[in-house]
Amino acid sequence: MTYFGKDELPPETWVSDVVGLEGLNGYYKSETVKIYLDAKDYPEDTGSGVYKTWYRINDGSGWGPTLEYNEFIELAAPGDTKQGAWEVNFWSEDNKGNVEDKTETPNTRSIKIDWGIPFVTITEPVNEQRLNMGFWIRATAEDNVGLEKVEFDVSPFGERLGLPLEDTEPPYEWYCDVEQIKKAKSMAAIHSENIALLDNGVNLWIRTFAYDYAGHSYYSEIVVYITDWDAVSHSIDIVRIDHRPLLNTLKLGFALDSTLDVEVPVSNHVDSVKFVATKMFNGKNTVLWDDDLSNGCIANFDIPTGFYKITTYAYNDDKQMAADVIARVLYIAR
Repeated sequence: MTYFGKDELPPETWVSDVVGLEGLNGYYKSETVKIYLDAKDYPEDTGSGVYKTWYRINDGSGWGPTLEYNEFIELAAPGDTKQGAWEVNFWSEDNKGNVEDKTETPNTRSIKIDWGIPFVTITEPVNEQRLNMGFWIRATAEDNVGLEKVEFDVSPFGERLGLPLEDTEPPYEWYCDVEQIKKAKSMAAIHSENIALLDNGVNLWIRTFAYDYAGHSYYSEIVVYITDWDAVSHSIDIVRIDHRPLLNTLKLGFALDSTLDVEVPVSNHVDSVKFVATKMFNGKNTVLWDDDLSNGCIANFDIPTGFYKITTYAYNDDKQMAADVIARVLYIAR
């Protein structure tokens, strides 16, 4: 003979664990995910105990049949799509016949799986192409769920201001107009022995990364030969501070005038440039735009005496193409 105390309350069911490789934005990156449930009957002292736990799954096409829970619930993304999204609804019943309300928010868990890797390939330029500096890099990319972004970078990777450059919408492209860096500390040094000048030109490695929302990534890499880096300078000696060329490789300058005048060269593909003068030690920024480049790219800063870092951001159709710290200037206003 079994005695049950007063029991008019239903059990409560909850997710005790979810086993799978976690990604970003709520995704799991593993092919399968296991959901473990636990349940408890109430009142704690007189409850009749959990009789059974039930669950059902909605894979987007509607709720499936009600099934009895045993050990765990396994969800698997098929091999053809490598992705899936499910709603898992669960509830329990006690030995007195009290049934938990399955419509409550805590009784449903959402699971998303994406184990597909994105793909990206550089379509322009082609591997080992000979180029003058100032050229478009274009790539195609795809993913089974959706791409979050494509990034562009050139050697030495991770050492150039403003790079990698992010592009979140197709067509994925970037106009590359970077300066030569002869002392590389990256894979470029491994491949080209400190970016040595070869018969075909100076090695420049190009890399694009594709990222999906789950956190997967894939990259494509080629090398091109820049033929004019020793013939046509892209260095800082054509940056002018108060109409005088900036001649030292440390990008240091001095100016004594009523305004700090900065002039920089730009390519034909740039239609506007943002200048930012950052006062060292307090970090205060002064921003100027040059939207009319017909008479050169110039900014005239009306700022107090101080030591400033000058950064430029080049744009084409409101899309940032490049960023560079062009100078550090000791400026004395008069």
